[in-house]
Amino acid sequence: MNDKELFNQYCSDNKNLPYFFDYAYYQTIYGNNWDVILVEKGGVVMGIMPFIIHRNKGFKVIRPEFLLPYQGIWINYPANQKYNTKIGFEKEVISKIIEQLPDVALFRQQFHPTFTNWLPFFWKGYQQNTRYTFILDTNLPINEIYANFHNNTRREIQKAEKELFTEEATSISDLYQLKALVYKEKNNSTYPISLKTLETIYSYFSNKETGKILLAKDKENTIHAAIFYVWDAESAYYLQGASNTKFKTSGAISLLLWEAIKRTALLNSQKFNFEGSMVENVHRYFTNFGGKQVPYFEISKTNNTVLKLLRY
Repeated sequence: MNDKELFNQYCSDNKNLPYFFDYAYYQTIYGNNWDVILVEKGGVVMGIMPFIIHRNKGFKVIRPEFLLPYQGIWINYPANQKYNTKIGFEKEVISKIIEQLPDVALFRQQFHPTFTNWLPFFWKGYQQNTRYTFILDTNLPINEIYANFHNNTRREIQKAEKELFTEEATSISDLYQLKALVYKEKNNSTYPISLKTLETIYSYFSNKETGKILLAKDKENTIHAAIFYVWDAESAYYLQGASNTKFKTSGAISLLLWEAIKRTALLNSQKFNFEGSMVENVHRYFTNFGGKQVPYFEISKTNNTVLKLLRY
């Protein structure tokens, strides 16, 4: 079997992998326009790294993908490893993956928060930028989760509950229209994800019953906001959200996030990941939901002189 076939088999045997390391996701969304590096020993998969190569201004690049919160390397640790053995195992797996990386002008990937050892990349000349997300423990009693919200957030939700109601959407179109409107009004630009791509991603999760789009509407049935969240065995992820700019103060997004958190608490998923943001006001907003600030790595390397000069 080739690496893709081995990867497919590994995913079939390991149902608890995060969705962004799942063969079926890559095959559904990207067709044959992706690849995977796989390290094995004695028939046992030790590590995997799926990736997509893009062409940007004539240069080959590996970059973060839209609606994939994390990529990078997933390590399959043997059971009951001692700490020093674990560190050595990580070095072996990561180094072998780095050796097999394709020759690209730019490599940039955002790694899962459980990936904590980037030293093998450092030794090979890569750079690291620490980013942050917020992760909420949804195993806690729901009233305790709500009590940990900031007072302003609870008031915003209470206000929204009096004026709005939530419902599940059956398509991505309403969210897409809101996102397109926000991009046009704020940046006079085009939303960078096509409706067709969003529809494919939504259909993937909808068919697996691991994703929902929630809408907040008023009594006139006007949509105030929409969010798209998905989940796997370990966590739910807030992928996308948008508000109608006419109703900025209605509290619709907070209401929808609260609804998503309540629903996540009823699932087997143990966490709700807001995905975070390095934008200060967005960071402050997510902080108010009581999640834990968790670091994760963005690892990069620019191999092209022109891109280095452009600080790309």
